[in-house]
Amino acid sequence: MQNLRSSSRACGTATAGLVAGGYGTPSQLNKTEEYDGTNWTEANALGTTRSNTATGGIQTAAVQLSGSIPGYPGNVSNVEEYDGTSWTEVTDLPSGRNRLVYFGTQTAGVQVYGQDVLHYDGTNWTEGGDVPAGITVGGSCGTQTAGFCWFNNVTMTYDGTSWTEQSDTNIARQEQGGCGTTTAALDNSGEGISPSAKSVTTEEWNDPFAQTVTFTSS
Repeated sequence: MQNLRSSSRACGTATAGLVAGGYGTPSQLNKTEEYDGTNWTEANALGTTRSNTATGGIQTAAVQLSGSIPGYPGNVSNVEEYDGTSWTEVTDLPSGRNRLVYFGTQTAGVQVYGQDVLHYDGTNWTEGGDVPAGITVGGSCGTQTAGFCWFNNVTMTYDGTSWTEQSDTNIARQEQGGCGTTTAALDNSGEGISPSAKSVTTEEWNDPFAQTVTFTSS
């Protein structure tokens, strides 16, 4: 990566990744970089400098939400979409927020902030099913109708309407990374809740009810 930063968010794949924003020097808060599996290349910057945002989608169709700006009173509510070349301002969130969670694609995503859940269709935000236990600064992955979130050590899946609590993780932490699906996911790194310390542990989730079984008739 060419620009030193923290509290940035990434999306995409191992051979077509994207990272934008983050906390560094003021000139780095709107920087965008693309990854091709080997090298990082600087791309067009975000329209708004910010950190502690949420990002989803793929390298050529990404979305970045809200966040905070050092010295700015409160959080920004604006949303930007990326087409692989440039960022474009789109429909704002109802209010400014940071350390929120987003999973899904640019045209079918879910934003989670505390207990508040919003669906995004690429144009508008609509209410989704509230989270029983609020989730912020957690990890997430999956799609709008098969999502996966965890915060502290609470693990929950989302079917597009309602949330279901799953087995807890072994380590309670926040600001971790996540990838995968509701049947095979990874929860990695982050900051411990108690004691508050950086974590390098990775935990793997495999849905016990989503195993493939082969029957042979005789």
